[in-house]
Amino acid sequence: MKNNLNEILGIKTSFKINEDNNIQISSRSINNKSIFFAFQGVYSHASEYINDALNKGAKLVIHDDKKYQSDKENIFYIQDLRKRFQEENFSDPKPLIKIDNTEMFIKATNCLPKTEKYIF
Repeated sequence: MKNNLNEILGIKTSFKINEDNNIQISSRSINNKSIFFAFQGVYSHASEYINDALNKGAKLVIHDDKKYQSDKENIFYIQDLRKRFQEENFSDPKPLIKIDNTEMFIKATNCLPKTEKYIF
């Protein structure tokens, strides 16, 4: 089994992934060691937040939105992104597991009391 994200995704980048990096699926949690995965959500595609993630310091952005175009060397479009992980025996991260066709993290967030700002 491949253990290198670059190999799994089939991308060529000078960015070296190490144990200090963190994987984020929400631009709200980005820091300067983050790798941001932008997937389709229930109401929108996370690619809408790519610029926000980069402004917060994301080192690498990986997305599956055909509509989002960029020539930046740290943004990668990967067709069938989830399928590539499944082929390497990775399943969806727990927050992305669907319950009634809705990702778990969205279901959980919708159960919280309404507020102007959620802090996790």
